[in-house]
Amino acid sequence: MSRAKKQPITPEDYKKILSGLEIVHIDVDEFAGKVLDRTNLYTKDTKRTVNLTEKARFATILSGEVVIWHAYNIVVTSNEDASADKLMTLSVEFHVQYASEEPFTSEFFEQFRQLSLQIQTAPFARAWIHDHCLRMGVPPLILPLVRTP
Repeated sequence: MSRAKKQPITPEDYKKILSGLEIVHIDVDEFAGKVLDRTNLYTKDTKRTVNLTEKARFATILSGEVVIWHAYNIVVTSNEDASADKLMTLSVEFHVQYASEEPFTSEFFEQFRQLSLQIQTAPFARAWIHDHCLRMGVPPLILPLVRTP
């Protein structure tokens, strides 16, 4: 038996839920970084490609409180070839707690994840990655632009 695909919520319902949503706090739950080729990270002739993937999940923890875990995974390679040698890998997972006046549904989360979440967490990710690259003794990375549909 096939599952019926969930329909997105209406723009009006999305705006209503979004208007009652406030960030309570944002923390880092997990971070990992590994330098695999320090020499090529420093070589000015090396064209570095930054590949970023992300994933997110949520849970309602109390009535009116929601937590979203938003993870960024970064792989730096020495050229545009996806099979090229990795120079460095980084990952950071944020724990974002929200107060929500309206019920936070999975349908809302899917749209929120696509339209708003990265815009809210990307500044924190950029700062975290920049700082930790310096602490790891490698040049800071410039993360790709945030693009929403």
